[in-house]
Amino acid sequence: MGRTARFGLIGVVFTGPVLFGWYGMLYKRLGGIAPIRVLQRVAADQAFFAPIFTATIVSILFAVEGRGKDA
Repeated sequence: MGRTARFGLIGVVFTGPVLFGWYGMLYKRLGGIAPIRVLQRVAADQAFFAPIFTATIVSILFAVEGRGKDA
């Protein structure tokens, strides 16, 4: 499977649905355009979601490439 196909598959199956749900939930809880709300959303995203998401996406990529033990 080519690199483009792997990333496309990961995007459709994992990244798209997860990000859609996360940002939808984040906006429901911390919605609005006030600067404090925007900063709260960014802080929540970077502090809680980004580390977990990054580790997960790297693990999935290794697994799809057949290098699961490297993750």
